[in-house]
Amino acid sequence: GASLFFNKNFVEDVGLLCEEYFLYFEEIDWVLRGKQKGWVLGFDYLSQIFHKEGSSSGASNQAKIKSLKSDYYFNRNRIIFVISFLKSQKLHYILV
Repeated sequence: GASLFFNKNFVEDVGLLCEEYFLYFEEIDWVLRGKQKGWVLGFDYLSQIFHKEGSSSGASNQAKIKSLKSDYYFNRNRIIFVISFLKSQKLHYILV
């Protein structure tokens, strides 16, 4: 979620980002919930985003420098995400 662009109608229809995640997977969850409701994901390939990776969590793009906080939330939230979207095979439906 380093750079998101959405409109009010999307938020009213899909709801807010799920606070259960805190870090990692929240934007993927949001997009998939939107797709389930018929929204289409788009992007601007000409935009430029500068993102200081890991500044909130102490992570880095180098595996040796990852923080425990980063590892914890990434793995925890991956489990939450998969369980959430596989409960009723929603993930399979979305990816097909």
